[in-house]
Amino acid sequence: MPRKAVCSMKRLLTFQLSVFSISVLASTLNVTNYGAWGDIKNINVNCVSNSYTVNSTNHFGSGDVGKIISITGAGANTTPTNNMDLVAQIKSVNNLTNVVLNRPAGCTTNLALAIYGTCCSTGFQACLDAAQIGDTISIPVGRYLLIPPVFDTNWLFASQRFLESAVY
Repeated sequence: MPRKAVCSMKRLLTFQLSVFSISVLASTLNVTNYGAWGDIKNINVNCVSNSYTVNSTNHFGSGDVGKIISITGAGANTTPTNNMDLVAQIKSVNNLTNVVLNRPAGCTTNLALAIYGTCCSTGFQACLDAAQIGDTISIPVGRYLLIPPVFDTNWLFASQRFLESAVY
């Protein structure tokens, strides 16, 4: 190839690259803008076997309806002396210290350790879905409850029933 043609091709290639190059500006996405809240609280609760009501010294409010609660050792029994954790949704707040869950406790407990908060899986996933290459995901300080985004009571409790039936 003659030298002149090579120079022309280099210029053409350079021109084409500059025309088709796209400048991407990276951005920062905050998970709280997508519905995630780092609001997990530790509490101690009392449960009565087969009761949907949980009592605590913690102060609940109407904003707690729909949040997920996990109570250590208050689920179905796995052996004569052990129980699974009870994972349930807060259906209503009776007063400052009593809530009603969507499933009953598997045993009676006194001052069992529990955590409750907003399920943030959907918010985290929406933030990740919105991110582009080079973006930064910002997660503010907090404690986030992440459970499968396909969570619904049928899925979670069917899984728990499977685990209960698999214990010998």
